[in-house]
Order: sequence, then structure tokens, then C-alpha cells
Amino acid sequence: MNHSVSARPKPDRVFAFLMMLILFLPAGCFGPKAPPRYVDEGERHLVRLDRTDPPARYDHPAEIDLETLKTALASVVARHEVSFLNRLLAQKNETRGAAFTSEEVDLLADRMKTAFAKGTPEERIAFFLFSRKNSMAAQITSGIAFMEGKELHLILANDQTSLSGDQRSYIPRDNPLHAYEPGSFELIPQAHQRRVTDASGRKLPGVAIDLTAPAEPVVSSEETAAAGASSLEAPFRLLKKLREENLITEEEYKEKKAELLKSIEVK
Repeated sequence: MNHSVSARPKPDRVFAFLMMLILFLPAGCFGPKAPPRYVDEGERHLVRLDRTDPPARYDHPAEIDLETLKTALASVVARHEVSFLNRLLAQKNETRGAAFTSEEVDLLADRMKTAFAKGTPEERIAFFLFSRKNSMAAQITSGIAFMEGKELHLILANDQTSLSGDQRSYIPRDNPLHAYEPGSFELIPQAHQRRVTDASGRKLPGVAIDLTAPAEPVVSSEETAAAGASSLEAPFRLLKKLREENLITEEEYKEKKAELLKSIEVK
């Protein structure tokens, strides 16, 4: 009687097969994620190059003029919701103005220029900006940036977001897109800017900026109101003087005053 016995692979053949499998698998399948490359780190800022997971492809390295970067960052506008207490005191629901201070623009643009020049197609820029008003109050601005064609994509998780005492003691620097107050602000596209979305079409707190087009200066809602009030001061003084000297009637005074008030948007 013949008994068929299935052949078993020899141990050395099994070992050789496993080694071939390891060699032909992508490098990212085993071992830890590639560590970030730090561009610059200080007490109040951190700029580095991160690899994405899953991998992405960006138009890096990129040589970008420093002044072009400064102009682009200075043109970003953020709209913040106002807290309930401030709504009662200030009688307004939101504030709108530049997302970055002038000091942040200078610091970030310089580091971004270096990062874009060093970056690979698999790396994006991660940044953290910290500021402290006093011993009790601190703020954070954080996000990512990358190039696609001639567009600078900027996505923020925090924009001058206030931190509580517990939050100040631990800031997750491993994740620039960790939001401390989700939904508290949004970026408003300006001229030559557009909103950005994720793969599912969900709107992100970011904008894509065309670096080939001239950016317009940002004017905050407070500056707009102040400029309007300032432009009316001289006409109002003249109108009041004419009435006090009886050169115009009370009815004419009220009529001209109403016209001046209509010439600007009073909120």
C-alpha cells in the first residue's frame, strides 16, 4: 500500500521566502514612522517638516520669495466667534481681522522659506506659534502648509486661541492640527484665495492662496469702523460750527447729518 505524503518546505526555504517578502514590501510597512525634520525651534515657535500618513505628494522642494510669503501670510483673514460675555458688553457677534500678527508673519515667512526649499514631495510644513499676554494668559496658533502648483495651502487648527492653565502645561507638539476650540474661527477667502476641503468634500479651516497674484492688505472690522469715524470728524465739526453760527437752520443741520451717517456703514 502506497501512502502519499505531502512535501513540507525545509526551514531554510521558509527563511529565504520571508526575507524576500520583507525586501519587496514598502519600507513604511515595518518600523516606526519617519521622524520629523526640525527647521527651527524656539521658546515661542516651532517649524518642522512632517511626513503624512498615509503618504501624500506635494510640489516640494519649492523656491519661494520671502516677500511673497510675507504678503501671502499677511493677507489671511480670520473670523472669530465672540464669547457670550463679550457679546453682551461689545454688542457684536464676531471679530474679523488678520490671522497672523506682523511679528508672526516675519517669523513664520522666514522659516517657511527654508522649509519649502528643504522639503520633499512627501513632507508638509507643521508650525506652532505661542504668545503670552501675562503670567495667566497664553495663546497658540498652529497648522500646516504645503504647495500645490503655484498655490500655498494653509490650514489652521488654532488661531490666537486662548489656553487654560491645564492646556498651557501640555501642548501636543506632535499634532499641529489638534484644535483647542473646534469651530471657534474660520478663514475667510480674500481676492485670489479659495477655500480648501478634504477628500470627502468637508470644508477645512484653511485657504489656498495664488502666489502669482497680488494680495490685498487686511483691514480689521475695528480698523474699518475707526477709519469711517475718522473720515466723518471734519465734516461733522464743520456742520456743527455752521449751525452754532446760525448759517444753516436746525432742519438743514439734521438733514446733512443724516446724509453723512448714510455715507458709511454704521454697525
